[in-house]
Amino acid sequence: LLKIEYPIMLAGMGVWGMGTPPELVAAVSDAGGCGVLGGSALSPEGVRRRIQRVRQLTDKPFGVDLLLPASLAAASTTRTGVREELRNNHPEHVAFMHSLLERFELTPSPVENDIVNSDKYAEAQIEVVLEEKVPIFAAGLGDPARIVPRARDQGMVVIGLAGTVRNAERHKEAGVDLIVCQGTEGGGHTGRVSTLPLVAEAVTSVAPVPIVAAGGISDGRGIAAALTLGAIGVWMGSAFLVAEECGLPDVVKDELVEGKASDFRISESW
Repeated sequence: LLKIEYPIMLAGMGVWGMGTPPELVAAVSDAGGCGVLGGSALSPEGVRRRIQRVRQLTDKPFGVDLLLPASLAAASTTRTGVREELRNNHPEHVAFMHSLLERFELTPSPVENDIVNSDKYAEAQIEVVLEEKVPIFAAGLGDPARIVPRARDQGMVVIGLAGTVRNAERHKEAGVDLIVCQGTEGGGHTGRVSTLPLVAEAVTSVAPVPIVAAGGISDGRGIAAALTLGAIGVWMGSAFLVAEECGLPDVVKDELVEGKASDFRISESW
């Protein structure tokens, strides 16, 4: 389906492109897996530049992962405006942030990208993916139905990420080619169901749409377990964050390498 050698996909991770830079995406694809660019928080042209850079580094298949939120809170459409709203409506939070800057002797970060994610913004990112004729598109959050017909017209594989069986069923109804079922063990956007029961149930519920397993998979044993449950492959994120090609600071990579399962906790903030 993806024209790759091994059933391993690099999860498209955000953080302004540091999690999945073009170098890492190309390296995974060159090694026989499927590299996936994480495009959240990137401008449409930023997404385009990274797509073109991947193509400079490899001729293998790769994908792009975008966030397509179903609803957005009413707020300013610029980061500058959002910061002003925070100062006016939540001064105690802003004061706390400034206290941290002073405590750790940090310099405030300038606003590099003044556009806040919106439906119009997401649509502009989608247009870039279609214009660049990327082989694979993944909706890391939200409903990919809006892109399916256009993707079909150019032979693009569409992937939906699901944290529950019901989410997976909705993706099937939307007509996706592949569903990534990500358990609560995974980093990023997850639900409350663990990977093994989620994958086992989804494999039956959404057949014949193939399932890729995600969440807590970091080595060959995890891959084997996913395949045994009926998944056709795995979607791995954290394991690739420690790669030399990943753009995260070494101190973060060291924390991941040294961390035990009990050291991590689920949070809605980062």
